Amino acid sequence: MVVILSILAALGLAVGAAWVLGSPKQQPDRAAEAAWSQLAETLDLDYDPGGLLRGPIISGTLNDMQVQLDTLHQLRDGRKVLFTRFVLRNENLPEGLDKKSKAKPSDDQVKRVLAQVTRRHVTELIKRIGATLSGKKVRWVRESSVWPPDHMADIIRRIVEICDFLCLPESETAKRLLAGVNDESLPDGHRKQMKQLLFERYQGSEECDSLASEMLEEGDPQSRLAAARALGAGGLEALAKIARTSDIPKDIREQALGTIISKHEPSVAYPHLASVVKSPNAESSRTALGVIRRQKYLPAMRLLLETAKDPSTPSDKICNIIDIVGEIGDASAQQTMLTLLQHEFLMVRRRAATALGRIGTQSALGQLQRYANSSSENKRLRDLCTRAIERIRKRSQLRGDEPTAEAV
Repeated sequence: MVVILSILAALGLAVGAAWVLGSPKQQPDRAAEAAWSQLAETLDLDYDPGGLLRGPIISGTLNDMQVQLDTLHQLRDGRKVLFTRFVLRNENLPEGLDKKSKAKPSDDQVKRVLAQVTRRHVTELIKRIGATLSGKKVRWVRESSVWPPDHMADIIRRIVEICDFLCLPESETAKRLLAGVNDESLPDGHRKQMKQLLFERYQGSEECDSLASEMLEEGDPQSRLAAARALGAGGLEALAKIARTSDIPKDIREQALGTIISKHEPSVAYPHLASVVKSPNAESSRTALGVIRRQKYLPAMRLLLETAKDPSTPSDKICNIIDIVGEIGDASAQQTMLTLLQHEFLMVRRRAATALGRIGTQSALGQLQRYANSSSENKRLRDLCTRAIERIRKRSQLRGDEPTAEAV
């Protein structure tokens, strides 16, 4: 009996030793332990070195996804080979990838571009990284347990980034577009297209505002312009700042001003447009006046007249304003033009006389006649006043010998 028990004990020890030696746990390996420990620290995950009967495990959460690394043995060419296994689990992962990665030419542009991005991610995940996706989890296996930890961490982070995108539901279109814009692995053309679609289709969304606010700090003026436009009323100050910055290309400043004028109510746009027109920077102010002139923006008339009457306004700017008033103004600007007939600078007076010929009414004829008849006035100014009288009479269908009304 004793002999039988001894034999059984010896067999038990032999089986146990064989099982331990054949288990996934390697013999103590300082390089492997250091690599696992460093990887866990880099990813801020929990590290369990394991023991005699169980291999090391790294586990925890990355971007709200449960992840785990462990080891396993597989038979390859008749020998046991050690592998490291990474598993990511998330209930929002799709059951399959075909639906999200397909789109027809007739589909909406947003759907097509997101399907294209999905195909790129799936190709990278499956073919380049070598992972598999099924049952709400991603599984990636690579040979050996000793690897450069930083490189391993980069691959794991990339798997998590791809899964973040794949987990976004189709209804969260703005979030999916923003994720694509922020993915630096995508071609610049794809990212630019998604940014444009986000700004055009989803203004006012949290994703649009977040991206636009970040882009306001970029050095590229065109990017800042696109961001300010996407912010709607919240981007007006940024648009005005662009328009006031003379070292920004003129066409971009003009686009910023055009957006202020065309996309917002006059009462909302007024203070921002005024900050550019009244800017001490001559180039910025001149550009703003040019935009008002080309677009014949009548709501700016009050701003123009206020600026023209301001004693601190340079005479060349007043002349520019008077020309614009003459082109786009109406009789509401007449009294200011009559006042400017008394300006200290002759060029301003001449421009005011010309403008009155374009917008003046019968009530301006008396004052114009006095200037036309005054021998002390500049001859060119007298001629311009006479010409203004003729234009007003013609416009009012008055005969030259009828009495003129006195100016108010």
